[in-house]
Amino acid sequence: MESGSNGATVSISVSNRERTSGLASVNMEDLTPGMAVSLATAWHDGGKKAAIKDAKEMSAQLRAVVSEERSKTK
Repeated sequence: MESGSNGATVSISVSNRERTSGLASVNMEDLTPGMAVSLATAWHDGGKKAAIKDAKEMSAQLRAVVSEERSKTK
């Protein structure tokens, strides 16, 4: 599994084939595929607490980006 640099796309190798399937975000107001994969992986590897920690970190990062963008428009 490989996430794009912006998290809007995720490529997934399936069925032990060389062919790759992918997911792409069509609505930037929703979780991106990269975010969803990150949360699912955190839950799988570390349980609910790890997924909550990951979600809180993502939330802080998103808030920082929004704050930065808002300050540019003032």
